[in-house]
Amino acid sequence: MTLPKSKPQIVPPDLGCLDPSVPTGYAELLANIKQRVRLTQVRAARAANGEVIRLYWSVGRDILARQDQEGWGAGVVDRLSADLRREFPGQQGWSPANLRYMRRVAQVWPTEEDFLRHGVGDLPWGHVTVLLDRLATREDLDWYAGRLLARGGNGMFHPRVMQ
Repeated sequence: MTLPKSKPQIVPPDLGCLDPSVPTGYAELLANIKQRVRLTQVRAARAANGEVIRLYWSVGRDILARQDQEGWGAGVVDRLSADLRREFPGQQGWSPANLRYMRRVAQVWPTEEDFLRHGVGDLPWGHVTVLLDRLATREDLDWYAGRLLARGGNGMFHPRVMQ
């Protein structure tokens, strides 16, 4: 999920003096409310993204645990994907490939505390998958996740850095 950057709004001049039905100060009030609504939308989207990322980590942890402890094979991912897609037909994110990313996230960051401490849970999921595809070590993953967060979590990837 990509979140829009909030930009400072320029408050237009109060046009109330041109229209007698609009009270003085109305334009400023309207601009202020619109800005607060936009900021709230961004905060809500970030909070929702964080919950989805935590869900994905926990699903990956559950898959990994069942495979490790109970000997479930890789085929369970395809079956789980089909069943989740059937149960949640309007949702994206339940493809076999995405479930494998979830599993990989749980492998790289085995505890939720570790996952959240390094900031990965605050990144958009697409960024997390690109990091997993392009970086080989946990140290590199943590470092680059930190760099992305320092830039607001929505910075561009530089291929030369991530080889």
